[in-house]
Amino acid sequence: MQYNNKRKEDTTSLGIKKVLFSIFFVILVIGCAYLLTLYLTDKGKRSAVATPEARIQYEIILAGESFSQNSKDYIVVYYDEKDMSVYSEVFSSYSEKEGKPKLYKCYTNEALNKKFVGDEENRKVRRPQDLKVKENTLIHFKDHQVVDYITGSEDIISYIESL
Repeated sequence: MQYNNKRKEDTTSLGIKKVLFSIFFVILVIGCAYLLTLYLTDKGKRSAVATPEARIQYEIILAGESFSQNSKDYIVVYYDEKDMSVYSEVFSSYSEKEGKPKLYKCYTNEALNKKFVGDEENRKVRRPQDLKVKENTLIHFKDHQVVDYITGSEDIISYIESL
């Protein structure tokens, strides 16, 4: 009988050792995973390039939106983005003026604006579907109606400076 009791004690202590070992092993694996996660996320923070804050801009519009701006008095300049250097100074000085019509820019080289660019222009445009520009163009809108239609970079710059 003593032999059976001894065997039961050995089996019980062996089972307890297995349970304790299993618990220790699970805790060790979870701890290592936690430390590895901390290391990798910290490393990611250090190596990440500072991303600029996202900013929504409202100055650049699509040609089809020309007639639907919220402003009552505004101008839209249609030009190829490569010509930005021609207008950058006048746009910058214009933005500092107060009490002037809102200035919007429309890049004619963008795919969504291509259908509004052609070999002929429509100076009597009354709605977005009729809009056609041939070259760099400025259109002044009041109450969503065309007031002025200016073409050519020099004339556009002179018009903006006069406002």
